[in-house]
Amino acid sequence: MFAPLLPSSLKAFVCVSGKRKSGKDFLTLKLASALANHFPDFDVSICSLSNPLKDEFACLRGIDAARLKGDGPEKERVRKEMIEFGENLRAEDSAYFCRKAFAQRLTIHKSADDSSNAEIVLVSDCRRPSDIAFFRRLFPTSVVLHLRVLCSLPTRQKRGFIFRSGVDDAESECALDEAEWDIVVENEEEEEKNGGKELERRIGEIVTELGTRMKNDTKKSE
Repeated sequence: MFAPLLPSSLKAFVCVSGKRKSGKDFLTLKLASALANHFPDFDVSICSLSNPLKDEFACLRGIDAARLKGDGPEKERVRKEMIEFGENLRAEDSAYFCRKAFAQRLTIHKSADDSSNAEIVLVSDCRRPSDIAFFRRLFPTSVVLHLRVLCSLPTRQKRGFIFRSGVDDAESECALDEAEWDIVVENEEEEEKNGGKELERRIGEIVTELGTRMKNDTKKSE
């Protein structure tokens, strides 16, 4: 385990990106559980950049924000309008939703050491280079890992994906397509049929890679 060798003030970020219906949320939850087991002395939390957007849009429209945070038809009906609403706010302040999401992050594992400020934050839905840049700036000494979830179109379609012009060809879905990814995970239908063994193996590799980077980063700062 790397945790005992790391300072109690360390922050690390795993910025997850991927297309609609690629399984970003599913992978984020699986990874968070693995990180909590491997780094028990760290807080492990999840933040979603889309949650504050949905909260503000729902307030503006007078609808229940919870209906926008699931997979129901309400979210799809207003998705394009919601994207435009978010883009207008980002045009004025590119970090607007990043700040709100970080402040609202949900802690899913609490360190038993109350004196520790060490934390691993998983950002479940990064969409733009500016999102990842925000977390690099937030704690300049932190480790930031960009994790890309890949999934074929046929598998995404089986999960309910339907291409929508103005949504799936917009910046919110495409801005990180050509970015440099630190780790890539394929989340395909065949993997689900095989009991998720390959996915579990890849998650283990991500945990190891993050631990190595945190350890190396600590040595550089000594």
